[in-house]
Amino acid sequence: MTPIVLQLQQESLDRSVSVTDLLRNSLVIARKLKLSEFESWINSELSGYGPQEKVPEYRKVKGSVRFWNPYHGWCPVIFQDSSEGEAHSFRNIGQSIAELENIAYDKEATSGHIPFPQETERQLCKSLDAGLETKISLICPNAELIRIGPRPFAWCKSRGPNALIRG
Repeated sequence: MTPIVLQLQQESLDRSVSVTDLLRNSLVIARKLKLSEFESWINSELSGYGPQEKVPEYRKVKGSVRFWNPYHGWCPVIFQDSSEGEAHSFRNIGQSIAELENIAYDKEATSGHIPFPQETERQLCKSLDAGLETKISLICPNAELIRIGPRPFAWCKSRGPNALIRG
């Protein structure tokens, strides 16, 4: 029988195993080895990051800010200040890894819509000077979301069989 850590490392190389399943298996290992910090991180990945939690840097994605026009669909927001546009083009993604996998691997969609917080959306609507409230989202290519999934497990490939034990 293959030790559970080695099995996890082998599964991390298998593209047919979802990151969600890898995280669930990692949670079992973290609990067995009493690795509370690792367990906490896994729980955040599985459940999503709460508003008070710091989202890891690898969960930052880039996209284009767009508003919903009922006649023309999603249209780009043109910022007068390019630095403001750049700032709004990056978002930390706090959703659960399962949600991200569902969005990223949706065969009918080529991008994910990441809504802005309500207050930010209101401010952006005012800056449009269109006289109406509309939806504003960061439209992010699926490739950006797919990139997040394997990042937590990159260490499995580069470390030896005792990666979890050595930390």
